[in-house]
Amino acid sequence: VELLDEALGLWRGEALSDVVSGEVAQRLRGGMNEERWTALEDRADAQLRLGRGRQVLAELTELVAAHPLRQRFVGQLMLALHREGRTDDALEAFRALRDRLGTELGLDPSPELRRLEAAILAADPALEPLAAVTKPEPIRPAQLPHDVRGFAGRASELERLDEATRHA
Repeated sequence: VELLDEALGLWRGEALSDVVSGEVAQRLRGGMNEERWTALEDRADAQLRLGRGRQVLAELTELVAAHPLRQRFVGQLMLALHREGRTDDALEAFRALRDRLGTELGLDPSPELRRLEAAILAADPALEPLAAVTKPEPIRPAQLPHDVRGFAGRASELERLDEATRHA
């Protein structure tokens, strides 16, 4: 997350705006913008894996508003909303994308996004963030209890045990 934050922090305005103009700039800019969006998606994925959905929720909402057909952003927003207890909003984000894809492009959402919708509907526990890293229990050797001092009154039982072990 820190490395992606650092890389994204270097982005300033529109790429190549003062270097190249025209069609060449347009083509180069498209690839650069795609790389930036992928970095934003990777950063959001990392934050969601770390359980930081609340911190990226506003950013994801803005990214989906700016890029409403970008399915990975929508999936990340759905997951963040669901984890914040806003399952209805998560499902509404899916429905809005599905309708937009169908109307504008004649497409269905990706299989990954449809699986995410099904998992949200089923309240799949696998959607919860990884448990916080906890300190593991110390390893304790298996030991017999210490000798009991002053053990008395069991002479006949001890004699039966000794007899049983002699015959075994």
